[in-house]
Amino acid sequence: MRIAVLMTCHNRKDETMSCLLALYNCILPDTYSLSVYQVDDASTDGTSEYIRNKYPNIIIIEGNGNLFWNRGMHLAWQTASKNDYDFYLWLNDDTILVNNAIQGLISNYTSLKNDSILVGTTISKKNGKITYGGRYKNDDLLMPNGEVQRCTLFNGNCILISKKTF
Repeated sequence: MRIAVLMTCHNRKDETMSCLLALYNCILPDTYSLSVYQVDDASTDGTSEYIRNKYPNIIIIEGNGNLFWNRGMHLAWQTASKNDYDFYLWLNDDTILVNNAIQGLISNYTSLKNDSILVGTTISKKNGKITYGGRYKNDDLLMPNGEVQRCTLFNGNCILISKKTF
């Protein structure tokens, strides 16, 4: 199974590098592989150069400086969708995944009886509080409880979307 990781960045080299390091330290189930599509929206801090040197397999897509997160993610997805991926993982470039994050998303996806979008919850390194994830209607962020929970709204920090849903 193939997963396209979709990211966008602009002048956050340190955050992007930390994110990529954590991503590549993730445990993947057997038969799964990752391909990373990184939109660099005209960074001037050397982000693209560093990525090319450290991670030559990452596909870097150059932006014009006016894409911001939304259009950058759209461009990454548009580029990745030309290939045949089983899943697309939205990953914000300042999100640090725990090593079993992708494995957990895939396990939860597999446990469901229908195609779904899986939303990962993120936690602040500073205070351990939940920062982003899913919400049901306009309520507070859903607290992880060991079960898959239904949400109607979500932040785009860590999202797994199946090919069929796409």
